Amino acid sequence: MIRSPLSWFNRSSSPTFGIVVWAFVNGGAPEVALGSPQELYLQISASESEPYPSTSTPWVGERTLYLWSQGIILEAAGSEFAFEGSLEVIDLAPRPGVTNSGTATSPILAYSECVYSQVVAELRVLDTTGVGGTLCFTGSTESGKNCSLICESNALWQSHYFFGFSSDGSPPCEGVDVHPECMNPLAIDQHTWGRIKASYRE
Repeated sequence: MIRSPLSWFNRSSSPTFGIVVWAFVNGGAPEVALGSPQELYLQISASESEPYPSTSTPWVGERTLYLWSQGIILEAAGSEFAFEGSLEVIDLAPRPGVTNSGTATSPILAYSECVYSQVVAELRVLDTTGVGGTLCFTGSTESGKNCSLICESNALWQSHYFFGFSSDGSPPCEGVDVHPECMNPLAIDQHTWGRIKASYRE
């Protein structure tokens, strides 16, 4: 797993270099030519209207959080992952046009249309203690993937950048999981990532 802060390359990295890194790590080129592949994000938010209220004060009982899929240039056709953390996901309700062939805690999501930036599911999350906790992403219990399917490729998976949720005062988790079946994205630098997040707060 690669965790933030991430500062290997910024978004000025050339598309060709992204393909070269994929070939070097995986021993061959992908089936389709892509740009610099740090372009898919999966996030947990307290808001239905924007993806970055990723923290809150503690609560007791159940509340709704929102699972966002975002693309900067690329769009997603599905996502596969699992949840981990001290907060408990007790239900996942896909939005219209989204299906889940997995479970609430290890979803396998398919999108009927390419997703650029939207809520793909509502999460019912339980905190029985009232002291707060965290919710993050990890590999699927089915396949080990923590990745999204690139819409334009129909077959190519990419490791998405994930951004979790925290209600205990700690920073939400963020990072990338590397999986042999998923293209490994080039990371943007911390300053660029900060500007992306800040744009949702303006």
